[in-house]
Amino acid sequence: MRTIIFSLIMGILIFSGCGSDNTIPQISKSYYTTECSSFDIDRTDLECGVLEVPNDYFNPTSTFSLPIVIKRAKKEAIKSPVIYEVGGPTEKGALKELTFLDWVSSNFSTFDDRDLIFYNRRGEQYSSSYLSCSSVDESELKENLTELLGENNTINSITQEQFETSIKSSYIDALIGCKNFLQSKGLFKKDFTTRNSAYDIESLRKSLGYEKINLLGVSYGSRLSLEYLELYPENLESVVLDGVLPENSDFMQHSVTQYKEAIERFFKVCEEDSKCNGAYPNLKDEFLFVMDYLHNKPFFYTFNGNKYNIDGRNLAIKVYENLYSRSNYSTIPYMIHRIYNELIYDNYTFLESLTTTYTEEGDEDLIFNFIHYQDYPINLNTLLAKKDTLGEFTNSYSIYDIMTHNGIYEVYGGGRFVQYPYKNNVPVLIITGTLDPVTPYFYAENIDARLQNSTNIVLKNYGHGNFTSNCGKLSLERFWESKSEFTPPDCVNDKNPIDFFVEEE
Repeated sequence: MRTIIFSLIMGILIFSGCGSDNTIPQISKSYYTTECSSFDIDRTDLECGVLEVPNDYFNPTSTFSLPIVIKRAKKEAIKSPVIYEVGGPTEKGALKELTFLDWVSSNFSTFDDRDLIFYNRRGEQYSSSYLSCSSVDESELKENLTELLGENNTINSITQEQFETSIKSSYIDALIGCKNFLQSKGLFKKDFTTRNSAYDIESLRKSLGYEKINLLGVSYGSRLSLEYLELYPENLESVVLDGVLPENSDFMQHSVTQYKEAIERFFKVCEEDSKCNGAYPNLKDEFLFVMDYLHNKPFFYTFNGNKYNIDGRNLAIKVYENLYSRSNYSTIPYMIHRIYNELIYDNYTFLESLTTTYTEEGDEDLIFNFIHYQDYPINLNTLLAKKDTLGEFTNSYSIYDIMTHNGIYEVYGGGRFVQYPYKNNVPVLIITGTLDPVTPYFYAENIDARLQNSTNIVLKNYGHGNFTSNCGKLSLERFWESKSEFTPPDCVNDKNPIDFFVEEE
């Protein structure tokens, strides 16, 4: 149900608004310190503050406050700071990852004399522009779903005709209700863009008095970092793009088939590994069986008094999510094989142990989809055509996804492609993994070919976001110290075999 609600939320923020035709953004320079408890942080070793930025940099009518957390240099800050740009965008933002801030600070010696900055962007939690429709819940939507689907509540039984007649009207009502609620708080579509977030970075730099900054962008954070690179190259010392999302990628369209491509690459790795192939010689066939079985006969369970189900599609999504991190790779074949055997022998012990992982609420909702639907165009016909190419993986992407995209497009509209020239010589390090299920290796090749001073490191058998790996850490530390003189460490050529888990008999 988490994925269903996630999809339903995707287009809720539908607004209108217009700005002036001014050409020079009115960059803010307003920062003040505050108690960290304002952001529910119980720490005395951090500097917490608030950055005030205009809602619209060309025609400001109000201001947004953004929460800032600074881990000051351990010694004297004689080098330019690093600003961490988290992926997503996520509802919780970078401030949910303060243990990660500590990890970064302690694992890179460069922070002996550099400040490290985490902050939440406009639309994220603790900002005055927090995009939350909690007061406009999906209760009516849930009632309609329950009425349509009955006790089983399995989304896969919805046909396109049923969606059109029974779901779409309440879906649109939910969009309109959220729109009215957020507009009453002064939150409008035009204020939440990657471009405005890039201006926020410039406001942060100026307000804190830094001459130059370094950006560490992961996933969507790389997209935002590229935006700033195009706007303010003179204010950058370097940029790191980990799991890069180029501004000209066909991200929304490619999302339909990316699952198939990612899992196929993983199956190929298992097939070529003697240990994995020896233990799971029919891994792909078993996975397709499990997905189709649960598609036709979902597994139902109760958690905290609520009914849930695991069907073929959300199992496929769980496997997809496990492909994000290499730390999960060793057990994916075992998980698939174990579920396959349980379905065959009608024993669901292992499947039941997994159920709590399907009840977690995602935090990539309003702000995530609001930004991406503005950055990338949507074409229903292309989405439907791409769905037809999924073949045996069709059940991993339901008609509901397509119709949700269509509903958003009708009331929201798609974005437009842009492609920047990047006519600057700022040193850029690109890190990608061959098994990245989100931003595949050819995204990195795309941006590497268009940048003037970049190095693209491809880590074999790694997933999404890899600067924390041993080779990633070594590369990043060396890059921050050498910049344009950077040479990749030898570890980038490692094969990085996966130590697949095999249950002892």
